[in-house]
Amino acid sequence: MNTIARIKMLKAMEFIARNINDETILNRWLSLGIADGDIEYGDLSVGLDNADKLKYYMEDEAFADMMHNFLWCMARAWKSGGLYCDGLVSKDAEEAYQHHLPHGEAGRGQRELHHPPHDG
Repeated sequence: MNTIARIKMLKAMEFIARNINDETILNRWLSLGIADGDIEYGDLSVGLDNADKLKYYMEDEAFADMMHNFLWCMARAWKSGGLYCDGLVSKDAEEAYQHHLPHGEAGRGQRELHHPPHDG
């Protein structure tokens, strides 16, 4: 197990999830994600001193569950309210889809978020 990598991932997921702009989805993270107080909000520092406090979350099964819950939250946040940070709200799925996907390029339920080639 790479302890530092897992601490980085846990803190990144916690920081991003706390910026979900949909209370219902945020509440899911708060109930299934990292418990209040285990990571100070906004603390992205990484060191082995964090290992004891985050030990439970770094066990293989718990860590895999945490990543699964994070992805569940992000998929739903993208569809319903996005993220909120520094006074800005991300684009919702429909707006992002309209602006970044050339017509006819989505295939098999996938949405490719890339910029279309520019003419000229």
